[in-house]
Amino acid sequence: MRLPSAIDLSPRVELVPLIDVVFLLLTFFIYSMTVMVRAELLPVELTSLEQGTAAEIPPSLAITLDNAGELYVDREPSTLAELAKTITSRQAAEPGLRVYIAMEDTREEQGGLVMQAPVDRGPLLIKVIEQLRAAGVEDVAVVGNPSE
Repeated sequence: MRLPSAIDLSPRVELVPLIDVVFLLLTFFIYSMTVMVRAELLPVELTSLEQGTAAEIPPSLAITLDNAGELYVDREPSTLAELAKTITSRQAAEPGLRVYIAMEDTREEQGGLVMQAPVDRGPLLIKVIEQLRAAGVEDVAVVGNPSE
């Protein structure tokens, strides 16, 4: 009488090698993060230089749009017509002008509810950008808080 063979030839999924690879990757990423943090925090003494000049801050113009739809240029109230004149004169006086556009946060919390701004500022923002393009301003940045 023949005994049945105990060899099972069906494919099996082994989890032990997978777990080993996951731990290897985890160890690599943890080690690489600690090395990056140390590289950024190396205390070094900078060498004194006899020649050279300090870095210059490029000329800038700040445009702010508040929740009421009002326009401010360098903290002064303005209109779109005045904005065009201001940009043209500043661009002529200070070539390489950098423009920063900031919009006031539209969300207000009142009693646990999030309220939106009373005025849609999208059209005003588009008109401001059109004014900047017409004046030939190429260096424009939108300013905001980093998200969490």
